[in-house]
Amino acid sequence: MYDIKKAIKSRGYTLQYVADELDIKLPSLSQQITDNTMSIKRLQEIAAIINCPLTDLLADADDTSITLTCPHCKRTIHLQVINQD
Repeated sequence: MYDIKKAIKSRGYTLQYVADELDIKLPSLSQQITDNTMSIKRLQEIAAIINCPLTDLLADADDTSITLTCPHCKRTIHLQVINQD
């Protein structure tokens, strides 16, 4: 499981700051994160706001894959993160 809140905080930002930059209310952002209903576009926007690669939002140190649910069609999307260091 990925931890967007942790990624935001580890870069010195707050959820409120990110919500303000996205022009949405904090409870809405928190709910999207908690429910795992965030679109790839929204994840890209957050990555840009906190100046990090999208992959940093999608994987944690213990896992190299993530499963998302498409908010439109409700299909499951499986992503594999490949570190190319």
